[in-house]
Amino acid sequence: MSSQATRGTYTAGTGSWAIGTIDAGTTDTLTITVTVNAGTVDSTITNTATVTGVDQTDGNPFNDSASTAVTVISPVPADGLQFLPTVYSLATGRPNPFRDRVTIRFDLPVAGQANLAIFDVTGRRIRTVLNERLEAGRYSPVWDGRDERGSRVAAGVYFVRLRAGEFTATRKSIRLD
Repeated sequence: MSSQATRGTYTAGTGSWAIGTIDAGTTDTLTITVTVNAGTVDSTITNTATVTGVDQTDGNPFNDSASTAVTVISPVPADGLQFLPTVYSLATGRPNPFRDRVTIRFDLPVAGQANLAIFDVTGRRIRTVLNERLEAGRYSPVWDGRDERGSRVAAGVYFVRLRAGEFTATRKSIRLD
């Protein structure tokens, strides 16, 4: 991790940025560069900044906190080649909730049999999206919201389960009408 502030001191261990006096109409910026943990691709990390202490009257105490959400993406090298994943992962489908179709991204660090299936809330298998041997890599199959017979499933909560080798993961997807 690294940080750069236009003014003041940032302490990484506490997440505290001591700025000092800020004159009206001025802007100060803190830039923090981090490396996220493996396996967080497609997860959303929310960062919140909050004023924790003032030594003068705060004219508007209702704007003393702000948050931003960052979705972790996989890096792509400048030459356009994709890195092979180093861990198994199953991301939450996008979009979620969905109406017509949902893209389900997963990573396989080694070649092997992969089974991606959809289940309803009772645990009944609704559809097998794929069941085949795949090479190591990133995959993004699409579920069209239909069951094995090709009929549109009802709106509701569904579970996407990936089984590959010893790895099993389940994510929730919500289908809207």
